[in-house]
Amino acid sequence: MYIYIKGKVIEKSQDDVVVETGGLGYILKIGALTFNDLPAAGEDVKLNTYHYLREDREELYGFSTKGEKELFEILIGVSNIGPAKAMDILSAVSPAHFVDYIINNNINGLSSLKGIGRKTAKRLVLELKDKIKEIKPAGDFKKAGISNYTEAVSGLKGLGYKESVARDLIDAAKDDIKEGDEPQNIIRKALKNAG
Repeated sequence: MYIYIKGKVIEKSQDDVVVETGGLGYILKIGALTFNDLPAAGEDVKLNTYHYLREDREELYGFSTKGEKELFEILIGVSNIGPAKAMDILSAVSPAHFVDYIINNNINGLSSLKGIGRKTAKRLVLELKDKIKEIKPAGDFKKAGISNYTEAVSGLKGLGYKESVARDLIDAAKDDIKEGDEPQNIIRKALKNAG
């Protein structure tokens, strides 16, 4: 089982990236969030990976954050949601927003995603309500609230940080984050640790 890949970006597109490591080139399918986090061609990258293996196909998927990979694994475990639809979802919404939709029963938010109708949205809420809490953005930031966490990530992105870096900065400050902390306080505490 592949856990991650670390190497040099050879080429990239909206749907996949070629990473060279140990003299071999690996093609990984990616979503929009990971694409936005990728460095330029020729630079080093580390991506969390998921090896999808079926009788008729074998593919390697890459994710810039563990939360994105965890959500992918949960989504492909839902009936009628394969890797392609899971990647569509991950390209349309961050893991934190998706968790927020599920926990708050936001059928309108879910059904606004590509390929998700109201019937599927209701099924997702029913099947994922308990499983979804395992995803890092929900688990680590219950005390601050997922929406505050999401806004803090967006605020750090507005300051020029990539999404994966913004999440890591907030994660490093989680011991300082108090219950009900507003997004601006989370950002301040995250930047304090950025030194």
